[in-house]
Amino acid sequence: IDAHPGYQSRQWAFRQDKLVAEIWHHHAHASALAAEFPEVSDWLTLSWDGVGLGPDGSLWGGEFLRGAPGRWQRVARLRPFRLPGGEAASREIWRSAAGLLWEAGLSVPAWHPQIHLLHQAWQKGSNSPPSSAIGRLFDASAVLLGLCHQTSFEGEGPMRLQAIAQTARQGPHWPIVWERQSDLWQLDWQPWLAGLQDKQIAPAQRAWALHDALARAVITLLEKLALPASTALGASGGVFQNSLLIERLHARGLNLKLPRRHPANDGGLALGQLVETALKADQHPT
Repeated sequence: IDAHPGYQSRQWAFRQDKLVAEIWHHHAHASALAAEFPEVSDWLTLSWDGVGLGPDGSLWGGEFLRGAPGRWQRVARLRPFRLPGGEAASREIWRSAAGLLWEAGLSVPAWHPQIHLLHQAWQKGSNSPPSSAIGRLFDASAVLLGLCHQTSFEGEGPMRLQAIAQTARQGPHWPIVWERQSDLWQLDWQPWLAGLQDKQIAPAQRAWALHDALARAVITLLEKLALPASTALGASGGVFQNSLLIERLHARGLNLKLPRRHPANDGGLALGQLVETALKADQHPT
């Protein structure tokens, strides 16, 4: 099962009076991909999605995992920002945009009648968990581009962002800033805020620029990590349902391994959980 303590499936599992294995969300994403390429023994996997609990207790979703099933190590991530209202940000995506702007020390429009009270709660860390999720960055970007402020289903903001970006052939090139934070490299989104809000540039071009910046950030990180040539680059998680992002990664010359027989999104988690569990038990999956 997923290690998140709030999932209903977790409560159900513990009522079955059977042995329960708890697997971290993004490790499962990475291991599901690895299961399709058993010949690969060393990975750098981009595990990107909307949200999932990480071993440090924060909400992951923009992770770079090095290793292989049963021994994943996070080596890089998107710079975290706190989500005002927590779970509510998945539908009221203006909350992600507010958290992004507040984290950068910027003012937030009156997107909610009690925005000032929300800011006070955010400042105190009340119901405002930190998140490194690329999906939440896409949500915030959709708001800053004026595409939507709240959604009727999970992923609507990123889908709108991708759709408009695909109408542009190119856009501005934003700076890529990686900072070393203890044992992690951290991708800073703050240099992109000015571009996202630049109304002198068409929204489609700004949306394209974000996709391209993420692809260039991967290239830059590979240079910093100086990995062995045998290291495979993989991508798993719901963000990689975004065909434009994959296109930009390939356009940068990356030989990216992607899911072929299982869904990139949470539909592939069960496979990854099985692989992780088998290896943690010192067994070998067939």
